[in-house]
Amino acid sequence: MSALAPKSSCTDSASTPTTTISGYINSGTYLYTNKPNPNLPLKSIPTFKITLARNPQTNCKPLPVFTRANHRRLYFGSAFNVTGYYFMNGYAFADYCSCDDGACCGSTALLEATSQKMYLYQDNLGGVGPTEVDQPFFVKSYWKKP
Repeated sequence: MSALAPKSSCTDSASTPTTTISGYINSGTYLYTNKPNPNLPLKSIPTFKITLARNPQTNCKPLPVFTRANHRRLYFGSAFNVTGYYFMNGYAFADYCSCDDGACCGSTALLEATSQKMYLYQDNLGGVGPTEVDQPFFVKSYWKKP
């Protein structure tokens, strides 16, 4: 699968509440947190940030984002709203879309990949293998450390 380019049919707006999920490496494993200023373990390396809309949007098909206690993988969709999964206080979307205020909500497509038994979320597979999740999900923004 090739890189998925963001669509630009929306505007950027600070009025849409957001949640940021930070991905970092700790002891050679990617972990994910939605804490605004996480106290990362010593020698942890922040590597990327995914910005989600904090609320579902009427113009978009919402995918609530969850994780498990080990924080090693993200799960997308209401099927994971069950015991043992933790809501990350944000929504990805099933396709490109605009927030209710016209801001970009689902403007960047991400793919789930795996490398060395770690789960990665990025805008292209970049030489790593896809997981069984064979469809992209769409987020407000994505930043990856160069």
